[in-house]
Amino acid sequence: MRTISKQTGFSIIELLVAITILAIVVMGIGSLFASGMRASTQVRLHSRATSLAEATIEELERLPRTAAELSAGNHGPEIIDGIFVRSWNVTVNSPIRDMRSVTLNVSFRNIARSDSTRISLTMYLRPRI
Repeated sequence: MRTISKQTGFSIIELLVAITILAIVVMGIGSLFASGMRASTQVRLHSRATSLAEATIEELERLPRTAAELSAGNHGPEIIDGIFVRSWNVTVNSPIRDMRSVTLNVSFRNIARSDSTRISLTMYLRPRI
């Protein structure tokens, strides 16, 4: 005659193995979530810096060519929102006579690394007639 085992359910060993596997999976997902959040924040800061640079270029373009902001030399740095640093350099008679070359830099601290990211835009302004 055969005896029927009355063992049902999981043993403690099986339960511990399942909990260990679950913990490893949860830690992996948590790590991915944290990396995703850092990347999302970095993209948002990069987008904001680009928008700030474009807006500043447009503001400078609308100014009279005799404005102090368009005089030759370095302008800034200005700290914006406690995060971004904006500065620009104006070169007169570059690349041709009576033109102005304006190079704008907006930088911010890179969250993922210990360095900073810089957005650079250059525009050329011809004299207004």
